[in-house]
Amino acid sequence: MIAPPPETPWAIAGDFNEIIDATEKTGGAPYDPNRGRAFKEWIFNNSLIDVQADGPKFTWYGPKLQHYDRVLERLDRVICNETWRTTFHEATVSVISRVYSDHHPLLLFLHKKNNDIRNRPFRFEEAWFTHDKFHSFVKDNWNNNISWHNNMIDFTHRIKTWNNDVFGHIGKKKRIILNRLRGIQKAPSYPNNIFLQNLENTL
Repeated sequence: MIAPPPETPWAIAGDFNEIIDATEKTGGAPYDPNRGRAFKEWIFNNSLIDVQADGPKFTWYGPKLQHYDRVLERLDRVICNETWRTTFHEATVSVISRVYSDHHPLLLFLHKKNNDIRNRPFRFEEAWFTHDKFHSFVKDNWNNNISWHNNMIDFTHRIKTWNNDVFGHIGKKKRIILNRLRGIQKAPSYPNNIFLQNLENTL
């Protein structure tokens, strides 16, 4: 693989299908020191940076072969040059929870995360239609005697409260499940712990 000129800021994110050293693998056959040599030389010779990520250490959930523990490896990463790292000095990478794939997705933030939810726009949730009280709630809380604009402001406030108190906040439920998955997948005993694997499948 040939890297672009060093003065050009660039980064590559994804599955490199290779590891750098033995610390990026657990389980499976013993680590072969010759494995990944060309990959390491490419990184070193081009003065590249392996951007460290937070979250589960291993990004690939491999098979469990006979006589070996299940293999897990760090195959997914972000590689960049010094110019890119200087340009996006606040950039961070998160390894997020694996759900259906055998790879963990990577989430790249170019700037500092903004957790301020006060200015987020109102979004209608289609799942609300599944609640047997939703239609009656809309009927009881939509006021045809005031302007559409004021009605929307009032209704938005009411449905947000209903979503939290009655329906159950979808975003909150999702965050709880993903955080539990993240905790399971970060656990040192996870690859060979049947209880944790069953709990993961249930979640």
